Amino acid sequence: MQSTETPGVPMESAGEFSQSSPQTPLKIPIWVKVVPLFLSALLFISGIFAVFSPLPLLLLFFQRGRKWAWIAALTNATLVYFGTGPTAFQFYIVFVLSISLSLPEFLKARLSLEKSALSALAILMVSALLLISVYGFLHHISPWMEMRAQVSSLVDYMVLNLSPEAKEQWMGTTDPVEWKQNMLIELPSAIGLVALVLVWANLSLLLRLNPQRIREQLGLDAKFLQRWKAPGFLVWPTILAGFLLLGDWGVPSEVALNVFKLLMAVYAIQGLAILSFLFDVWNIRGFFRSVGFIVAVFLMMPLLLSVGFFDQWFDFRAKFRQS
Repeated sequence: MQSTETPGVPMESAGEFSQSSPQTPLKIPIWVKVVPLFLSALLFISGIFAVFSPLPLLLLFFQRGRKWAWIAALTNATLVYFGTGPTAFQFYIVFVLSISLSLPEFLKARLSLEKSALSALAILMVSALLLISVYGFLHHISPWMEMRAQVSSLVDYMVLNLSPEAKEQWMGTTDPVEWKQNMLIELPSAIGLVALVLVWANLSLLLRLNPQRIREQLGLDAKFLQRWKAPGFLVWPTILAGFLLLGDWGVPSEVALNVFKLLMAVYAIQGLAILSFLFDVWNIRGFFRSVGFIVAVFLMMPLLLSVGFFDQWFDFRAKFRQS
C-alpha cells in the first residue's frame, strides 16, 4: 500500500505543527534545547552511529521550526570541520545536511513519502555534484581523475593492511588492479545505497517518533511502514537490468549493475516491511525483534530481497492475514 497525498491539516509553516492542538506550555530544560546544536556532529564523528546523524536536525525542524534547524546545522557543521577536518566536513554537507534541511521541506509541502524521499535524494546528488565540480575548479583537476586516484589509494591501503586470510576472503584470486576497476564501476551504486539507507532509516525513525504529530499531518497511521510496497512499475527495469547482467556488453552491463543494486535495495526495504508485519503477527518484540532484523539483514539478505521482490505478485501480507 503506497502513501498518498492525503489531505490533512494545512502545513503552511513548520511552526504550525505545534499549533495543531492546544496544549499547556511546558518548560523545556536548557540542556534539551542545547543538545541538537551538537548531537548530529557527535553521531557523525562516532562512525558507528553516523547513519542517524540527520535525525536530531529533522526532529528539531518539526519541534522548533526552520530557523533553529539551520542554526543547529551551522553549529554541527562547524564542529565537524574543526573536529575531523575538511574532507569529513564535505561528506557531512552532502550526506547529512542536504537530507536534514531538504526532507522536512518536502514533507511540509505535503508530498507523499516516496516523492519526499526521492526529492531529498535528488538534492543530495546535486549537492555532491556541485561540491565535486567546485573542488575540481579550485584545484584545477578533473573530479573523475581525482576520484580514481582516491579509490586507488584506498585499495592499496587495504591490500597492504589485510591479513592473508582476509585478503583471500575479500579479493579471492582477483588481481588488485581489476579490483580497483570493479570498485570504480560500482561506485555510483555504492553512493546511492548509502544515500538511500540514510534517507530511509531517518525517515522511518522520524515517523515512529512522530514529533508534533507529523504522521497525522501527513494522513498516515502508525502501521504505515509495515504496509509499504515499492511502486509496481519498478519490476520491469529490475528485470531488464538483471537480464543485461547475464552477458558482458560493456558499458550497458556496467550501468545495469548499478541500477540493479539500487532497485534491489528498494525491494530489501519492502522485505523489511514484510518482516516487521510478521513480527507483529507473531508478537515478537523488544530484544528478539532486534535480533531478527539483524539476522535477516546480515545473514539472510538473499531471502529478504526475494521476499520483497516477489511480494509484487504473491502479496505475502494478505496471505498471512487470511491464515
